[in-house]
Amino acid sequence: MLIDDDTKIIPGHETLSNKKEYENFLNMLETVKTAVLKEIKNGKTEDEVATNGALTKTYDDLGYGDHFINSEKMRRTFYKSLKE
Repeated sequence: MLIDDDTKIIPGHETLSNKKEYENFLNMLETVKTAVLKEIKNGKTEDEVATNGALTKTYDDLGYGDHFINSEKMRRTFYKSLKE
């Protein structure tokens, strides 16, 4: 609600961004959160989730896991925050 198509977003790392990229990023976070939560409900351990590249493959293929936080670390972080 606070940003429009002309808003410039300055992330803490990488390059200048925009509303569309921000929305794509939020969608990625929600998708991964849902996938990790499902794994937790199915009794998977932190290490099983952290090493399951299928959970983030769509986004890994787009290069999301090649930056500041890699995909394994992201899966592990989601696991820890959702398991508690």
